[in-house]
Amino acid sequence: MKEILLSAVALMCSCIVFAQGEGSVPEQYPGYRLFFHDEFDRNGRPNPEFWTYEHGYVRNHEAQFYREENAWCEDGCLVIEARKDDAGYPYTSASVISRGDTLALPPTAWTYGRFEVRAKIPTAMGCWPAIWTVGMVAGWPQSGEIDVMEFYHIKGEPSILANVAWGTERRYVAKWHSRHYPLSRFEAQTPAWRDSFHVWRMDWNREWIRLYLDGELLNETAVASTVSPFGRGWPYEDRSPFDGFPQRLLLNLALGGDNGGPLNATPFPCRYLIDYVRVWQMTGEN
Repeated sequence: MKEILLSAVALMCSCIVFAQGEGSVPEQYPGYRLFFHDEFDRNGRPNPEFWTYEHGYVRNHEAQFYREENAWCEDGCLVIEARKDDAGYPYTSASVISRGDTLALPPTAWTYGRFEVRAKIPTAMGCWPAIWTVGMVAGWPQSGEIDVMEFYHIKGEPSILANVAWGTERRYVAKWHSRHYPLSRFEAQTPAWRDSFHVWRMDWNREWIRLYLDGELLNETAVASTVSPFGRGWPYEDRSPFDGFPQRLLLNLALGGDNGGPLNATPFPCRYLIDYVRVWQMTGEN
């Protein structure tokens, strides 16, 4: 796939604010313009112009069967619900993906910007919620992955992760710049952390990818350090997948698998609630 540029879209959108509801008003950040937002202020399925779904058993030996019926909008949130003994499968859940169109109005894949997702995540053993992006030029991991948020238990410790991944010489093997923090670190500051909504943010420009939780920097990755090697589907020498190439957004609730942990004590159904998704771009940046 050829490199996709957003310059034309940026010019068309420079004076447009895309409103999807009557809910909370997005922040106005100096030097940024609002490029996309979905407040999920509707009932039923999320807006099909913005979102699509993964289906079936997808990755990481996870226990859930992904299906779109497990995702819907209610009370101003996108609800992703994981269930046990559902629809003929041991477990079901949903993975909601932005459509990956940079030419749509508003676009549903982005190059650079400030991304915010306000969400309340399930923290039981076995649950593996995530906010992440993937590139579209080549396969994984050559096109890059940014984990704005992952949650799972590490050696029995509930943990928040913020990661950046890109390609290596080995097929399907990524190089990771990862940071993880025990959930207790955040609960010490906010005892009711698990019962609250939180804001995960990514600031991505030509030089840096910075990942935040409630304003605290968790991971800082230099774009220059993330070059995927030429070949294995990556057609650009000495280029990072985060250097001018668009990424699409995924919101999913996985179960078990390589990292989620055992499900024998997981309280079902489990709900992952997303209040909004918002994307700004720097004024004059394509």
